[in-house]
Amino acid sequence: MIETASDLARFQLENQQGDWIVHIVPENPHLHSAISTPSVLFVRNILTGRTYYYSFNHPDSRPEIKEDAFREILRASQNKKWALDKKSFCHMVDTPNVCDVNLVGWMKENEIVELSEFDTPAHYLIRKNAFGNSKINSIVPLMKHLEAFNDLADTIIEIIKDFKPDTDFTQFNDLILGTLGDIEKQGIFVDREMFKEKFNIDPGPSSIARSQYNVYTSTGRPSNRYANVNYMALNHRDGTRKCFRSRYGKDGAIVVLDYTAFHPRIIAYLTNYNIPVTTDVYEYLAKLYFQKREVDETDIKNAKTLTFRQVYGGVEDKYSHIKYLSNLKKYIDEQWGRFKSVGYVLTPFLGRQITNKHVLEPSPNKVFNYILQGAEGELSIPKVKTILDYLQGKQTKVMLYIYDAVLLDFHKDDGIETLRKLRNIMSFDGRFPIKVYMGETYHDVKLLTF
Repeated sequence: MIETASDLARFQLENQQGDWIVHIVPENPHLHSAISTPSVLFVRNILTGRTYYYSFNHPDSRPEIKEDAFREILRASQNKKWALDKKSFCHMVDTPNVCDVNLVGWMKENEIVELSEFDTPAHYLIRKNAFGNSKINSIVPLMKHLEAFNDLADTIIEIIKDFKPDTDFTQFNDLILGTLGDIEKQGIFVDREMFKEKFNIDPGPSSIARSQYNVYTSTGRPSNRYANVNYMALNHRDGTRKCFRSRYGKDGAIVVLDYTAFHPRIIAYLTNYNIPVTTDVYEYLAKLYFQKREVDETDIKNAKTLTFRQVYGGVEDKYSHIKYLSNLKKYIDEQWGRFKSVGYVLTPFLGRQITNKHVLEPSPNKVFNYILQGAEGELSIPKVKTILDYLQGKQTKVMLYIYDAVLLDFHKDDGIETLRKLRNIMSFDGRFPIKVYMGETYHDVKLLTF
C-alpha cells in the first residue's frame, strides 16, 4: 500500500527495473474512461513479483501523499507498462510506455480478455444491490479489488509470456490505439434534446457524447459503438446526423474531410497502377468497362457497382484485360499464395500479421479484403494523428474518424488556411483526392470549394 512519502520512495526505488502490469479501478465502471475518476491503481512488477496499490479516493485507504506526487512518479517512470486496455488506462492516468495486452492476444490468437471475467462474487453482489450508485467501485472492499487484480495479472503474464514487442506491434499500439484514444477524449458535441430523442441517451448538461473505438474486429477495421450508438453507421436519411453540431455555435461549423474512391485508390497504390489524382476513378474505369470515349452518370454508377464486384467477389474473366484489374488479380494471387504457404500475410504499411486464426474459411478474395481494410486504417489513422498534432493550440477538434472520413468541430477563427492544411495532410500531399464538406450540422454539410 502506497500511503506515505516513505512508501512512495520505496516504490520508486524497488521498481527501477522490470516491466509492470498496471490496472485502474474507476469509481464508476459505467462512465466512459475519458470522464472517469480513478478509485485505485494497482501495479505488479513482473520481475520481482511484488504488487503495489495506490488509492485515489477509495475509503479503505487514505494516503498522506498527494495524488499529483504519485502521478508524477508514474509519468517519470520508463518501465514498460502492460494494461489490459491501453486507451482507457491512459484516459485516466497519463503515463508513457503503456502497452495494450489485448492487442497482443488479438495479434497472436485473435482473442481478447474481458475485464468482467475477473469480478469476484462481492463485485456482482454489490453492483446488483447498489446499482446506480455513482461511486459503486468505492463500495467494493479494496481487498476484493486486489483479489480481482491478482487474477488479472496472472492472466496477463500468460498472454505476454515470451512476447517481444516488434515494430508492427509498437506502431499499432502507439499510432492506432493512441490516436483513437485521443479522438475519444475530444468528445462529440450534440444537440442534447435531439440526441435524447434519437438515441434515448442523455449526454448530460455538457452536451458532449462519447464514442469508443474497438480495433479487435475480425478484419482489424475499427468499430465505434458506445451506449448503443453505432458511430460508424449513422443514418444519413432519417435526420439522425442533425444531432451532431459545433460546440462553438455561430462561430463554428461541422467539417468533413472525405477520401474520394478510397479503396480503388488504395488498390492502385498497392498494385503500382498510376491513376492521376485529378482523374475520377469510376469515370476512368467506366470508359474501360464499356469501351466508350465518353460516359454518362449511369455508366459511372454502373462502373462503381462493377468495381465493387471485382474487388470483393473476384475479377471476372471478361474484365481481366483491363490492366487495373489484371494487376489486382495478380496481387490477390500473390497474397493468397503467401497465405497458403506460410499461414499469414502482412498488412502493407504496418506489417501486422493476418493469420489463419483471423480469417475463418479463407479464400483469395477474403484474404485480400482483410488486407484492404487493414491498409485503409494504417493509411488514414496516422494522418489523423498528424491532424491532432497540427491542431494543438487551435480550437478546432477532431470529433470522429469514420473509415474514409474525419469529422471536425471547426472554429472559424482558425481560418480557411487551417482547412487547406488539413486537406493536404489527409491527401498525402495530393496523392489521394480529398473532398471537404461544411455545414451547421453533420446532416447539412455541403461541398466546399477553395
